[in-house]
Amino acid sequence: MDKVVAVLCNYEHHEYIEQAYRSLINQTHENLEIVVIDDGSSVSPWSYIDKVDTKGRKVNRITNESNRGKWFCLNKVISSTNCEWFMIQDADDFAYPWKARVQLRALKETKTLLNLAGYDPIAGNSKHIIPPAPSFNEVTTIIGEEIMHHGVTSLQNPMINHNYTGQYELHNGATMFHRNFHDIGFRFNPPGHGLRLTCSEDSDYNLRASLIFGRTSWTPMKCYSYRLGSGHPEGSF
Repeated sequence: MDKVVAVLCNYEHHEYIEQAYRSLINQTHENLEIVVIDDGSSVSPWSYIDKVDTKGRKVNRITNESNRGKWFCLNKVISSTNCEWFMIQDADDFAYPWKARVQLRALKETKTLLNLAGYDPIAGNSKHIIPPAPSFNEVTTIIGEEIMHHGVTSLQNPMINHNYTGQYELHNGATMFHRNFHDIGFRFNPPGHGLRLTCSEDSDYNLRASLIFGRTSWTPMKCYSYRLGSGHPEGSF
């Protein structure tokens, strides 16, 4: 079974991180390692996650002495391991139990290298609720020209919502990808230095990878709960 490293990035989200962490512990994909990286928060997150039973999962911790930004955290974690597959998790969001399983399956069946999954938005002060498990007999995944078309649309309209695809609601924070992108020189960029010169490094990374390589897949199945209105300026979570 392929190993997946789930990267849980945190900055000043101590009030949410326990639930985000539990969502990774409870993934149905068995070979999952978790890396929690705190980016110089004023309130330490460790006491919040220490109370959670890891259920035998391997968990690594990294602390940055100062706030360096999400792009720095992701690059740091990827460079620290030889694992092939990475799943991104923000500390105020929630991965449904089937997320890693579904995304890895979609990537391998389509022979793509980066996958975006569907999500449910919730208000900033709401609780994440796990919906009934979907059928896994057929996992619909979009590839090819349709993705390229929407990627070009996004490139030409830099002010549109970075989750917009024209037909599907997908979230860049719900990404799984292969390390090949990183090894050949693709890096998450700090705010202001992305392809569209916006402050959204995740979506810029996804967009660049899609347009240049065409090895991106979209899985509209809801795999993630995305908290609206709780974030910090882009680049700091």
